Amino acid sequence: MKKLIFSLLFFLATLILTAQIEAVDTDDGAASNKVTDIVIVFKMHFDIGYTNWAEGVLQQYSNQMLKRTLLSIEQTSELTKSEQFKWTVPGWPLKYMLENCSTEDKIKLEKAIRDGRIIPHALPLTYETEACDEENLVRGLHVNSYLNRKYGQPLSREAKLTDVPSHSRVLPTILKNAGIDILHIGCNPGSAAPDVPPLFWWQGPDGSKILTFYWAKYYGSGVLPPENWNHKTWLALIMTHENSGAPTPEQVAEVLKEAKEKMPDARIKIGRISDFYDLLMKENPVLPVITGDMPDTWIHGYMSMPRETKLSKKMQRETYSTEILNTQMNIWFGTNNSVEPFIDKAFENMILYDEHTFGVAMTHGDQQKWTYNDEFKINKSLGNYDFIEKSWTEKANRINTAERIIVPLMKRELKKLAASVAVEGKRVVVYNPLPWRRSGMVKFFAGVYQKGFQIYGLKDVKTGKIIPVYNDYNLVSFKAEDIPSLGYKTYLPILKPVKTESTLVLDEENHILENSFFKLSIDSVTGVLSSVYDKKTVRNLLTSKVI
Repeated sequence: MKKLIFSLLFFLATLILTAQIEAVDTDDGAASNKVTDIVIVFKMHFDIGYTNWAEGVLQQYSNQMLKRTLLSIEQTSELTKSEQFKWTVPGWPLKYMLENCSTEDKIKLEKAIRDGRIIPHALPLTYETEACDEENLVRGLHVNSYLNRKYGQPLSREAKLTDVPSHSRVLPTILKNAGIDILHIGCNPGSAAPDVPPLFWWQGPDGSKILTFYWAKYYGSGVLPPENWNHKTWLALIMTHENSGAPTPEQVAEVLKEAKEKMPDARIKIGRISDFYDLLMKENPVLPVITGDMPDTWIHGYMSMPRETKLSKKMQRETYSTEILNTQMNIWFGTNNSVEPFIDKAFENMILYDEHTFGVAMTHGDQQKWTYNDEFKINKSLGNYDFIEKSWTEKANRINTAERIIVPLMKRELKKLAASVAVEGKRVVVYNPLPWRRSGMVKFFAGVYQKGFQIYGLKDVKTGKIIPVYNDYNLVSFKAEDIPSLGYKTYLPILKPVKTESTLVLDEENHILENSFFKLSIDSVTGVLSSVYDKKTVRNLLTSKVI
C-alpha cells in the first residue's frame, strides 16, 4: 500500500511539474523604447523520445497532453483574438495525434486547426539535417501541406528547429523554394553555437535566402528583447520543457501580463512565427547575409549509431530508386500497380530515424545514474539500464523497419522488370535508377535450389559482347558497362565453358599483377606490396612500403 501511495504521489508531482515555461536565465531581456510590436509564439520542445520511449511519448501526446492543450484553447476562447492561446507544433506529431487520439478529442483538435489555434509549422519534426538526404527533407514538407490543405489553412511560411545547434546550408534552398519565409533555430544551451547573429539572411547554394532567427541561448527567446535589439518588432518565442505539454491559461496570462507591464506602449499579440516576419519586413531591415554551412556539433545523436546511420544513408537511396522503377514500369506497361503505401511507410520511418532524439536520457527518463567500473557492471547485471538500452533498440528499429519494407519490394520490382524483357530463356537485367549513364560492378545470387547450371559468361544482348564473370558458388559478379540513365541492359547467361578476354596480366618475372585499373608491384623478398599504381588517377597509392 505504501508503494502504491508513493507512486500516486510521484505521478501527481509529475503532473504539477509539466508544462513549465523555461526562463531564459542567460538573458532576461530589457525594455526597449524602439520596439512597437511583440509577437508571442507558444511552442513546446518536442522530443520523440528522451523523456520516455518514443512510443510512450507519442501516447502522451495523443492523450493527457492533448487534453490539457485543448483545455487551454477552450478556456482562452472568450478573450480577444490577439490574446487567445495559439500553439505552434511540428507537423508529424500533430498528424500522429489526429490518427491516435479519441474521437471526442479529434473533433476538438480538428476545429482548433481550422480556427488557426493549433498551427503546424513547415517541418515535420526537429531533424539532424546532416543525417538527411535532400529527398527526405523535401518530402517531409508534405506532412504540413497535407494538414493545411485538409483543414482549409494556408500553407505554412515558417519553420522551427529546436535543440540541434547546427544545420545544413541546403535548408535555405529547400525551404525558400517551398514558400517558407522564416526559419527559427533554438540552440541547446549545453552545445556550442555557430558564430552567427540572432537575425540574418541565410543564403543557400542556389542563391535562395531565408530569414533566420538564431537564438543561441535556449530553444526560444524571452518576453523582452535583448538590449542591443535594433528593430521595432520582437519575437517572444515562449517554450515549454521537453514533452511537458502546452502552457496553462494561467501561464499564458502571466506572459501577457509581463509583456504589457514592461512594454506598455507596444502592441502585443499571440500569433505565429510568420507574423513576426511580416511585421519585420515592413521595416525594410538591413541584415547580414550568411552563405556558409554550419558544422554539425550534434554527433552524439545519429553518429552514436554508425551501423544504423550507414543503413539509413543506403535506404534513403534504395527507397526512391524503388519508387522510380515502379513508376517507369507503370508507364511502360500501362498499369497502375502503385507502391506508394510502402514508400510512405518507409519514408515515415526514415525521418523518424533522422529525428534528433536518440534514446532515453538518464536525467529525464526516471532512470539510474551514470556509473563506472564495477559499479556499472553490477547495475547492468541487475537490469538497471534495460529501459535505456531498449530505447536505443526502438530508435534503430526505425531504419530497420524501412529496410524490411524496401529490400523485398525492390527485389520484387526488379524481378518483375526482368520477367518482362522480351528475350527467350534465362536473362540478367541490370537497372540504373540514376539520371546519368553508369558503369560499375554488379553482384547477384543465381540461386541454389535446383539450380543445376553454371554461369561461365554473359552476352550483352545489344552489342553481342561476351563479358567474363566471377563465380563464388552462387554469387556472380561482373562489370556492367554503359547502363543507360533510368534504363536497363539485358544479358544472356552463357551456361557452357567459353573463352573470354580479360585485362588481367601476371608478369611473374617482374612480380607485377596488372589489369585495366591497377598495376601492383610485389617485393620478391618480403612478399608485400611495394607499389599500387592507379591508372585512372595516374599515381602511386602507396607513399611508403608496407611492412
